[in-house]
Amino acid sequence: MLRIGGAVRGFLVSADEVPAHLPAAVATACRSLALGLWFLPLSSEWARVLDLADGRAPGQPMEGFELLTAGVITYAEQLSHSHPVAYVERTHGLQLIDCAVAWDRGRVSGGPSGSAVTAEFERSAINEVLDALGIDPSVQPAVLTALADQ
Repeated sequence: MLRIGGAVRGFLVSADEVPAHLPAAVATACRSLALGLWFLPLSSEWARVLDLADGRAPGQPMEGFELLTAGVITYAEQLSHSHPVAYVERTHGLQLIDCAVAWDRGRVSGGPSGSAVTAEFERSAINEVLDALGIDPSVQPAVLTALADQ
């Protein structure tokens, strides 16, 4: 379902259970999307905490992203040593915009990329990182639908 207004921002983590060492507020907000995939929503407050934990003042996000700052990238790189992870942003406005990047073993494995989506199940930047996470293309529409419900 395409919505007008709003955004989904967070991590997709390929794991059988909720990743350990999450802040309590994040652990309670994370959701299973099935298929061994978890969604960890990223708020602007958590992004700021990750920037400060990285020893940096809250900085500018990577071009094309709203919350993908240096601290968020460092967190994703660290998390990817135990689980493949992707950071996704899906913005619902007059146009649906997807931006995504994936990491595995501390290195970028997909993206970063961004795309405007004109049809509900058109392949997008999020599909690219789902490919990088090893999610079968036949089930990716279900993952996108579950993401839209977040």
